[in-house]
Formats: sequence, C-alpha cells, structure tokens
Amino acid sequence: MLVTIRLPEKGLDLARRILGTRIHHVSDAEKGSCVVVVRYPDIESVRQLLQFGDHIEVLAPETARARISQLARDLADRHSTPAS
Repeated sequence: MLVTIRLPEKGLDLARRILGTRIHHVSDAEKGSCVVVVRYPDIESVRQLLQFGDHIEVLAPETARARISQLARDLADRHSTPAS
C-alpha cells in the first residue's frame, strides 16, 4: 500500500534514513514542507510513522490516516494517568 505523508523539509534527511527503500516518491519542497509517498506491505506497518511524532501528517489513504489517529489516541490514553 502507498501512504502519502507531509513533513517539514528539514526532516527529509531523517525520513530518508529511517524509511530507506520504503520511500516511493518525494515531491519538491513547497512552503517549507514536502510530500513523501511511502510503500508499506500492510496497514499495520504505518505504525512506523509514529516515531516522527508531531513532525508528520498522514495525508492518504484515509485508512492509514485513521489507523495513525487511533494509535495516537491509544498512546495518549495510556499516558494520561500516572503509571501504576
């Protein structure tokens, strides 16, 4: 599956190191950000993008965007109360 993300231009070098050969296409930077298309074997693999924290936005497909959103909510919920 192809997943389209937007990230700051200054984060592109890090993205290239982390995502490596999964990168399918990189757009020219506009207004300080660039759009990158990443190839994943399945929807669960998009969890790799969580390591970019709030430095990326998943643009498409909607299933990948929804999965990242759910994972982020789960992570926030898990950390919203003191550890026991």
